[in-house]
Amino acid sequence: MTSHLTSGSNGFDFTEALRYRQATLQASLAEGRTVHDHPTASGDHSELDWRGTLGRFLPQRYRISHGKVVDAEGATSDAIDIIIHDAQYTPILFQREAGDEGSITVPAESVYAVLEAKPKMDKSYLEYAADKVQSVRRLHRTSMTITHAGGSFDPKPLHRIIGGIVSDSCGWSPCLGQPFEQTIAGLADERVLDLGCALGGGAFELIPPATPTDEPGLELSPSDLTLMFFLVRLFRRLQSIGTAPAIDIEAYASAVLS
Repeated sequence: MTSHLTSGSNGFDFTEALRYRQATLQASLAEGRTVHDHPTASGDHSELDWRGTLGRFLPQRYRISHGKVVDAEGATSDAIDIIIHDAQYTPILFQREAGDEGSITVPAESVYAVLEAKPKMDKSYLEYAADKVQSVRRLHRTSMTITHAGGSFDPKPLHRIIGGIVSDSCGWSPCLGQPFEQTIAGLADERVLDLGCALGGGAFELIPPATPTDEPGLELSPSDLTLMFFLVRLFRRLQSIGTAPAIDIEAYASAVLS
């Protein structure tokens, strides 16, 4: 993240470009906090700001929402602050307004990532976010054969849903020191948090182990590129998933109409 890409006298400084992009995104976060002054909305400031920032950064193939995730068996997740889901193939039936300032109900197959947006990053909020992520990962997902002009593709294997946390600040000093590492290490299986960002402290990505016997790695952001580290690592993970699996719409219809 500290390298430079240059080309002759008209070289491009990639690091400075990232710093500039980070500054503009952080400004949009700050602006969002100043304009949302309704007293009942104060707890949602970070959530609203982060959704807008992710929407400005990620390609339009991804939709950024908040609400709940549902599966074809009728199970529902907890309320999720930020849901990154498919914007191209998800049936509009599941994108209906739910009456909560634009919150929606999203089918589990369309979900790429879920994030919790909290005032600060500390032990209690990390564990809270892990529980929210687990409520989504536990849901049943379908995957159908995809028909195309030349034949068909086998059903796409189900991807692992990305889970994380974003916050304005950090509850530890230093932010990502031993107490943080101990908390992250204690989150296992469906409660694992893959990445997170505390604007005033740092960002992290948990690197999956190369083999089942290895320990996961932990990479931390440069101090001056916290936000961009998080956004770039999140985008890289989203790219690795590819396209969401084809949903079995009949399974959902059967659950509703039976």
